[in-house]
Amino acid sequence: MPSSPKTFHPFPRFPPEIRRVIYLLATPPRLVKLDEYPEPNRTTYDEFLASFGDKVPIPGNLKIHPSLAYFAQNWRNHIPVNNNSNNNPPRECWNVDVPRNPGSPRNIYSSSALPPAPPPLQTTLDSYGFSSSKPPYRPWTPTADVPEISAPWLADQPKLAWHFTRESILYSTAPIPPLLHTCVESRQVLMDYGYELAFRTRTAGPRTWFCFRDDVLYLRLWWSGVGEVLDGGQWNVGQLDAVDLRRVRRLALLYGADAYDERAAVKACQALRLFSGVEELFLAQKSLEWTWCSELDVTSKGVEGGEEEEEEEEERGDAWGWVECDVADALDRTLCWMSNLYCTGYDSRLLIRYEKAHNGDLSGFLDESLEMYETLLRQERDRVIRLEGQAATSSASSSSSSSSSSYYIPSPSWKMPSLKLVTLGPKPMLRQLLACRKRYWRNPQERDYRRQKLPHC
Repeated sequence: MPSSPKTFHPFPRFPPEIRRVIYLLATPPRLVKLDEYPEPNRTTYDEFLASFGDKVPIPGNLKIHPSLAYFAQNWRNHIPVNNNSNNNPPRECWNVDVPRNPGSPRNIYSSSALPPAPPPLQTTLDSYGFSSSKPPYRPWTPTADVPEISAPWLADQPKLAWHFTRESILYSTAPIPPLLHTCVESRQVLMDYGYELAFRTRTAGPRTWFCFRDDVLYLRLWWSGVGEVLDGGQWNVGQLDAVDLRRVRRLALLYGADAYDERAAVKACQALRLFSGVEELFLAQKSLEWTWCSELDVTSKGVEGGEEEEEEEEERGDAWGWVECDVADALDRTLCWMSNLYCTGYDSRLLIRYEKAHNGDLSGFLDESLEMYETLLRQERDRVIRLEGQAATSSASSSSSSSSSSYYIPSPSWKMPSLKLVTLGPKPMLRQLLACRKRYWRNPQERDYRRQKLPHC
């Protein structure tokens, strides 16, 4: 039997409107997973400390980027507010020759924490009678909501300085849409549609192709607490540009908790406050990144659907995707053994409780879980609005009265996006997951983990 043709030669004779539609239909939405280089961990922190002593003698080297104002609601509790007009520590504390212990920075406002100060090594021009009409560098106009981060004070706080001034780039291994590199016409069509290089940092330009109207940005959890100073959570988005944060429309979070966990809702709401333009939120209930089981490889055993040709194709690069959750993911003996859905609770206790309350009918479990997630997020958002109502009002009035303010402070009253419970992972693994679901629904009695012993994979 002759194989189907691989090339359609009359394509250039199509009208440009039809070619444009074909280009867009051939470019499906992608799941883009961002990574940071160098990765923020103990090694990079130690390297920063090793060079920190070379930067400290000149406080101007610790330059504060204006975009940090966007994260002020998270970092302002770490900054002492001084009553003087410049929000600077006393000049006698500027001595840069005082030995420092990077692991436990001193409080320079406490006289008991300071050794007797020798004569300052760095004098200032005004002590010699010089003056200047040029005001000192200020990335923003200090307010109660966005206080000034004093460079002399920051010079004695290496841990905070690492969060505020570390150099990094954001990149993704997600495959670039092929039509961006096919021909001039296809590239221009996709760029006009919205594909662009995005996700710059404070020290590097954008390096990731992304379509803000279609693509999904995936944020994984960072358990080291690297993002708590800037983004207030575990998502490590403090390096992203504020403009890019507000432009994201589709966001995926590895939620990592059931719908009763209020602490997880707090972390998710902190992210949604920064991503104020999100319209669709994917709550990842399972990640297949490091999952493999011999029984999961079921495509070779004959799966219905005639997808042999697609399954034989090798995915190029780190191609990720998502599928909406199914009850089979929690009941199939193979899928359940690998890792359970977060919404089912510890040891599937929430699933068991729902099953008993509904006489064994689990068809509405995922819908109820989705409603519970949404309720918890709404309650947390409303709680923050009540707590910050007065502060938000004063912040809005101060920003409207000061035309020189070039920053934007995210409001606590973000719009609730539509929610989906999904499973994320590399596309080959997702195809295996779908095959396991088909196998389960062909014979639920045989595949139900509650009726048979777990397999040894």
